[in-house]
Amino acid sequence: MFLTTNEFCGNFNLPCGSSNFTVWNTDEVSPSGTVSVFYSDGCSGNLTVSVTDSSGFTDTFDIPPLNTISRTYSDLVMVRLTCPAGTGNGICSGKYCITISYPIDILTE
Repeated sequence: MFLTTNEFCGNFNLPCGSSNFTVWNTDEVSPSGTVSVFYSDGCSGNLTVSVTDSSGFTDTFDIPPLNTISRTYSDLVMVRLTCPAGTGNGICSGKYCITISYPIDILTE
């Protein structure tokens, strides 16, 4: 068995008041990994990040504008973003990166 690592990154632009926007999920593996989110600009208030594990437990943390927060998990299956309702430019924008590691079986002859 080998350990493989993948990284998924992307930009987000969410309208004010958007809730539980899924940026990544899986139902095939329960990888360990690191979630990093940069909140560059947006509506008044913090961007909320929710990370759910395979048992359904959700860890939630807030990111103030112009900040990055990274957290590492031993089991993650879904990452969601919530943009607060409010004033501002009308859109929460930023970038996320998720680096996951999980075992795979390699068939040999």
